[in-house]
Amino acid sequence: MGPATKRSKKPSLAFWGGLGCLSLVLLCTGGGAAVMVGVFGAIKRSTPYQEAVTRLRADPTAVGALGQPIQTGWMVTGSVNADLNGGHAALAIPVHGPKASGVLQVEASRAAKGWTYSTLNLRLDDSKGQVNLLKERPPSPARDQKTEQ
Repeated sequence: MGPATKRSKKPSLAFWGGLGCLSLVLLCTGGGAAVMVGVFGAIKRSTPYQEAVTRLRADPTAVGALGQPIQTGWMVTGSVNADLNGGHAALAIPVHGPKASGVLQVEASRAAKGWTYSTLNLRLDDSKGQVNLLKERPPSPARDQKTEQ
């Protein structure tokens, strides 16, 4: 046999190429995750989302169906678009409680006076029905007395 060949202790080109590709994949994945967190955060801070969840938690029929506490899921779908001239929101918000889970469906438009809701329904999973959160509430005795005076 011939003289022993010395191996170079320098990392090979394949090593650096693989490390570069891995870094690129991690950077893209992390950037995509950051964008998703930002978008979901913006939707969750919007007035239509906040008001819909507040109304859901205050509705006795919804609370009875879901149980308490009512929590929202992280995977909200839909969009909220608003500018100086108005806006539109269409959201599907996953919700759950100890008794059941479902999706809070929201359709709203914004004009000078604020947001107006055309759809605000809790659709319960497993075909257990739905709760209309826009239904008219029966007048309270205190409100009736004020209008009569």
